[in-house]
Amino acid sequence: MTHQEDVQETVDGIGVVKGADLDFGQNVQLPCSACDALVDMSSSIIVKITDVGGTESSQEMTEADARVLICSVGLPPPPVLCDQHHGWVQ
Repeated sequence: MTHQEDVQETVDGIGVVKGADLDFGQNVQLPCSACDALVDMSSSIIVKITDVGGTESSQEMTEADARVLICSVGLPPPPVLCDQHHGWVQ
């Protein structure tokens, strides 16, 4: 599973209220947890948005911002791993 798929899977379990500001302004390059090589986090992640009436829609955000959303609800984000360390376990 790629780091993008890991983040998408985690975000799939988070509901966001319509009107929430999802632009956390995060740097789209983060260091690999194993070797500190920069990893591109600019890929799109789809987030479910729910309005007061319960209607759901979706919105795109960067993978970097999605990681902040994951942390903001108290979940640990998946590790940042470069292609060389894909599948590596911490």
